[in-house]
Amino acid sequence: MTMPRLMQIAWLALAAGLFAASGLLQRPLDEKSVRYELVAPDDAAAQTHPEVRLLTMAPGGLRGMVTFALWQREEALKNAGQFHEAMHLASIICKLQPRFPGVWAFQAWNMGWNISVATHTPQERWMWVNQAIRLLRDEGIALNPKSLMLYKELGWIFFEKMGGNSDEMHMVYKRRWAAMMQRLLGAPPAGTAKDVIEAFRPIAKAPIDRTPRRQGKRPVQEDQLAIVLQDRSTAQYAAMLERYGVAVDWSLLDAYNRYSLDEAVQTTSIRPLRRASQRDKELSALINDPSHAPARNALLAFVRAQLLWNEYKMDPRWMLELMEFYDAPLDWRIVMTHGIYWVSYGVHACDSINIADVNSLNTDRVLLLSLYKLTFYGRLSYLEDPGDPDMPQIAQWTDARYIQPTEKEYDRFTDAVNAANAKLRDIPVKDPFESGHVNYTVIAIETLYSMDRLKEASDLLEYIKKRYKKSGGEWDLTVEDFVYNRFNRDGAPIRDVTISQVTSSIVSAHINAVVGKTDAWNRYMSFARFVYDKYQQQAAVRNQFEPFEFLQAQIVAELLMKPEIHGVKLDFADRAKLYRSLDNQLQLLMYDQVAMLLRQEVQAQGLDFDTAFPPPRGLAQWRVERQKMMESPPAR
Repeated sequence: MTMPRLMQIAWLALAAGLFAASGLLQRPLDEKSVRYELVAPDDAAAQTHPEVRLLTMAPGGLRGMVTFALWQREEALKNAGQFHEAMHLASIICKLQPRFPGVWAFQAWNMGWNISVATHTPQERWMWVNQAIRLLRDEGIALNPKSLMLYKELGWIFFEKMGGNSDEMHMVYKRRWAAMMQRLLGAPPAGTAKDVIEAFRPIAKAPIDRTPRRQGKRPVQEDQLAIVLQDRSTAQYAAMLERYGVAVDWSLLDAYNRYSLDEAVQTTSIRPLRRASQRDKELSALINDPSHAPARNALLAFVRAQLLWNEYKMDPRWMLELMEFYDAPLDWRIVMTHGIYWVSYGVHACDSINIADVNSLNTDRVLLLSLYKLTFYGRLSYLEDPGDPDMPQIAQWTDARYIQPTEKEYDRFTDAVNAANAKLRDIPVKDPFESGHVNYTVIAIETLYSMDRLKEASDLLEYIKKRYKKSGGEWDLTVEDFVYNRFNRDGAPIRDVTISQVTSSIVSAHINAVVGKTDAWNRYMSFARFVYDKYQQQAAVRNQFEPFEFLQAQIVAELLMKPEIHGVKLDFADRAKLYRSLDNQLQLLMYDQVAMLLRQEVQAQGLDFDTAFPPPRGLAQWRVERQKMMESPPAR
């Protein structure tokens, strides 16, 4: 055998040995890759994104040069207004650097904050903001499940971009998101935080296979559906629905949202359900049959849990844990609640709970600010728009159910920060959050006072005095005197506080009017006027409210049409009594709106609308004058 031949055999033997050795080393290397977060657990990312494996096989130097060139090209395309082309390159850049969280965070920020504001139509704005959400949620976090940065960026989009008001189209984002969550989850109960939590509990308990590689593969996991259908009555009900083309997926939710008479659906409707065809009538009867309620509820909870997990990448168990931890009635139709979810879930997923960690500290601030905001915007008024289901009419109102959760979070957060400061310094340091906490609590006291919840307001005043050792002067006043003193001392309230106090006071006044408490009616109407006038006196003209009577008419009309908006339950007899207690001018301002929405609903209860809600005097003349005003050109 010649020497060259021997050399070939030797090299082949060496290669075989090295190949075998690499095989022995591959398993521990794979384990370390997962342990040190170099790949997603179970290699889920490579299975979900097979192109990632191919792109990242390029030599590091070459990949860096290509990436740099793509960054430059993407920026040029963005500056030229060629946004779709720029984002195509952004997708490639992200896949070339899939384990670099900063790349995903930058590209999402670019979409949500830069490109979106360079477009003009509501549809374009929403498309780019939603694309930023999906990039982080569906791809970036899937590839970097231990990167707190990405969870924080996602939460910030919900908290500030969509939940704030710096973007002039923020209401577009809020309305689109509310419509998506209404379709999925329906409206929560209007009762206590416990009622809301218990209504969500079945969704958290529904079966889900949480193996990362399976998430998002299908909207509904068939093997988990089989578990639910082991119950005979549930399986029979599913089969009955299937005869009408309704499967255990989105089609079940769409049928429920169209036909159900449940509060979760009816509180958002502006007109009674019309059952046009025989199929409509039969399916409506099946959806509302009380004998099938347990089976229907089981299927609804299952579908909602599956879609949350597979399409929105949210864990229903964590959603429930949040609600229970804060004892808060989180309404998932409100974007702010998703800011809370993603920021807190990031801490949970990353085990980053050290208060000294900058990302963790910022995370806690977002949670605290979100709860703070929900005190003023936590109760959602949602009315469907049949002509445009994706753009409902919404408004967000004060929700006192968030006061105690926010106070507890202030305590937890400030205590943790103070403990961390104490370890770093030998001398006591003034609580850096005392001022913010006191200011929030004062507003909460004013809110409870305006809601006719004097005992709770008094207890909260005693709590803040004890925590920060406040005494003397205003701190020794009664709750009512304390509230008026604060407004007189601080001057005009900010717009958010004004809306909260005026709305709550008007509601309290008219609820007291229903039960004949004239003194309480006078007290709360006087307070509403007092706060309103304080604001109007110093507000710029462009920021001033409409005349007080118009504002009062709007709020009372909501009490008559949808009292649940303000956390109140009034039967039709009480609503009629409230309406008849109003002066004629207020009745004129709201009658046509109330009649349009309530007439059919009242008649469906076997009542005569015109007897319960008689037309006000001078209605015909009022309509003529209003029409002239609408047709007149605006004054220059």
